[in-house]
Amino acid sequence: MFDRDYRWVLPLLGILMLLLILVTHWPRASTWYENEKQVEISSIKVTELATWIIEGRNDFVPVMLQSEADPGLQNIPGLVSIDPFDDPQRDVEKLPIYKQMLILTPSGSLDPGLAIQLVSNEKRRVIQVEGGVRAWKNMINAEDIQNLSLTKEEQDALARIRPFFHPELYQTIGTLGEPKEEYVAPVSASPPLLEEEEEEEEEEGC
Repeated sequence: MFDRDYRWVLPLLGILMLLLILVTHWPRASTWYENEKQVEISSIKVTELATWIIEGRNDFVPVMLQSEADPGLQNIPGLVSIDPFDDPQRDVEKLPIYKQMLILTPSGSLDPGLAIQLVSNEKRRVIQVEGGVRAWKNMINAEDIQNLSLTKEEQDALARIRPFFHPELYQTIGTLGEPKEEYVAPVSASPPLLEEEEEEEEEEGC
């Protein structure tokens, strides 16, 4: 009696298993585009880029995504201009693959389609500069930054960085942004005190 009443359970389980297989293997939107990839681009602040320049690092290539060169960016050594509307991937492939590529755009925003082209080679590390050219000009190139809304950390960073790009600031800006009467050179940059040492030795000999 039990077997006859529950013979329909096995076919039902078979149908449910078939439906489960169909649901789990049904194509999703993410699989419709074989060439679609997740674009992950890290970012740095303009103060970090400025620090890299001051340190003399040569493990990166700064790239300006703009059709024409910007004369206001001449203080970025080795800057390469790439036209984003004229096969940028072709120009990117000419750059050394072993160097990080730092991207600057006019406003700091990056088109998703363009981003995919920039990361087409997974071996190349791509980094975007936050704020782009606008931030560089406002924080690094500008003669006066008093009107900018900055955090204490940003103020301290700029106080250390800006004198490198504005030598006249050495007379008025200290290490942490505190006014100083004059710029004091680091100990390593001071001349050796050989003459003073010789004079001291002569006095001791007398």
